[in-house]
Amino acid sequence: MFVGFESLDCLRLNLDEYGTTDERFIFKLIFMDTYDNEYVAVIEDGFVFAKGTVLWKVQEKVKMAENRENTFRKWFSL
Repeated sequence: MFVGFESLDCLRLNLDEYGTTDERFIFKLIFMDTYDNEYVAVIEDGFVFAKGTVLWKVQEKVKMAENRENTFRKWFSL
């Protein structure tokens, strides 16, 4: 099953620039039918794979880390 969600804080999920993480999660999906019957599914050891524009913060974080590393190398190579 593919489930869509929106988040402005993909860094909390510890996503890398490819939209993956080594973290594992527990998800609880709650479905309701038209009679208000509730169905619950618990997914243990679930993972997140993100793609698209949601990764802009992750890509920005990677660029900042690369810039810091380059600055550090330049400073110590003097």
